[in-house]
Amino acid sequence: KLVRNISRHEAEEVLEKVEGGMRKKIFAALEALSLGIKTVIICSGLEKNPISSALELKVGTIIK
Repeated sequence: KLVRNISRHEAEEVLEKVEGGMRKKIFAALEALSLGIKTVIICSGLEKNPISSALELKVGTIIK
């Protein structure tokens, strides 16, 4: 299920429930946030133009 926006607190709670690659992505996002990054976007690299689409907020999950 795609979640468009999630808070840091919600991501910490979800971390215990997800598995595999998504668990690693959420863990890395939380680490980046703890180091001062203000916003993290997790998206699929299989999308057409994944980076520009994520930066335009067309795809992915935003964690703040």
